[in-house]
Amino acid sequence: MNLNEAIWHCRNKTIELAECNKNCSDEHFQLMNWLIELRDLKQERTELADYLIKRKSVLERKLESKREPQFYGVDPQIIHELNAGLFEIEELIDFIRDIEY
Repeated sequence: MNLNEAIWHCRNKTIELAECNKNCSDEHFQLMNWLIELRDLKQERTELADYLIKRKSVLERKLESKREPQFYGVDPQIIHELNAGLFEIEELIDFIRDIEY
């Protein structure tokens, strides 16, 4: 059973058990809400990881362009900041991917 199927199962049991077993119905309702929150958190994590991967790509292109011969006089601080930004994004991506639900 996948997450959406589990949500639907809980929803159906909430309705089905509303008359004969109120406690069980309430527990299914609570579980359904938790599963919906979990699904939303997983979606947000995926969207954030996708955004960070795109941002990393942009920073990599900027950094690479600064390494071309016409930019040899570029302030080393700019290069350092771009490298630091890439490192932070890579760490965030790894952190987000390591989150387990």
